[in-house]
Amino acid sequence: MTEHPSDPDARAVLQESEPFQALRDKLVDQVFARTRERRYESGEVLIHQGVQGDALLVLVDGTVRVVLHDDTGRELMLARSKRGAVVGEMSLITQGPATADVVAETPVRALVLTASDFNELASRNPELTIVLTNLVADRLGRDLVDGLGGKTLSGYRIERCLGRGGMAVVYEATELETGERVALKMMSHRLVYQPGAFSRFEREARIVEPLAHPNIARLRGHFPAFRTEFIVMGSATARRSRSCSIVSGRFRSARPSVCSGSSHPRSSSCTLTTSCTSTSSRVTSCSPTAGRSS
Repeated sequence: MTEHPSDPDARAVLQESEPFQALRDKLVDQVFARTRERRYESGEVLIHQGVQGDALLVLVDGTVRVVLHDDTGRELMLARSKRGAVVGEMSLITQGPATADVVAETPVRALVLTASDFNELASRNPELTIVLTNLVADRLGRDLVDGLGGKTLSGYRIERCLGRGGMAVVYEATELETGERVALKMMSHRLVYQPGAFSRFEREARIVEPLAHPNIARLRGHFPAFRTEFIVMGSATARRSRSCSIVSGRFRSARPSVCSGSSHPRSSSCTLTTSCTSTSSRVTSCSPTAGRSS
């Protein structure tokens, strides 16, 4: 890896990349002024899984693959990214170690914004943090296995994603102490900076806790992790995960792009839902209900 001054022509790549296209031109100029260009040879690792990220990278040329190593030693390719792609955002936003390796498949040029420069800019321009947080939200829960696949959080190993909606992503997980399957409901990072989001999420946990019904998974607890909040739902949800949906607002099943090439069979048994009051497309309040799927 070698480092060089940023090519002025690369500013256009930064401007067109997601999420920077949503920022003011003046802020994009400020970000670009802080960047340097790094060049990697094929096979070099841009980001190491498990290591605290020290920079945000925007690909200018070349192709990288994003590879996850889970706790069992399996290697899964999560994505292949090209010009304009942003990598390294999860470590910066969550202030935790990188969730996957990013490896150059071809010679790569990338704009690099160090974590210290990012934090300084974000302290004066909160929208920079918000657009990157939205990028994290877009990437989590999109596929059966995402950046949290195989990770252990608060004693629960995440096995796969069951689906996501406007408020949350739901994962199937294993409680390491007992070996039981549970469902972890993670509040979407998209809500982290919305006033009252954490309190609404916790209120849902309190509402569900006393309920007892065959089609409602029992609440087992909640905990903070990955710069958001998780609710632990009882094993009934995980046992039904192959024939049920877990719905928050309008919930979508995760795409099976990593583990298999086929779609999930359509469920005909049951659905654990959350009925919601909404304004336009934004969910404003929710309460749990249970019912049969169609």
